Amino acid sequence: MSDEQTVPTVRDRAVGAGISEAKLLAYVEGGQLLLDGDVVCELDQPAPPGTRILVAGG
Repeated sequence: MSDEQTVPTVRDRAVGAGISEAKLLAYVEGGQLLLDGDVVCELDQPAPPGTRILVAGG
């Protein structure tokens, strides 16, 4: 990616997939939101194309 292109965040991609902000926050608080198998603690962390976002136990 060039400097002009921004890397999408976990929030960007999840909201784009139709998950509401309220649900996202609940998943993060419950430790259920994963990015490539790692628990997401910050919704604004980078989630570039090719990474996988998963709701565990959801």
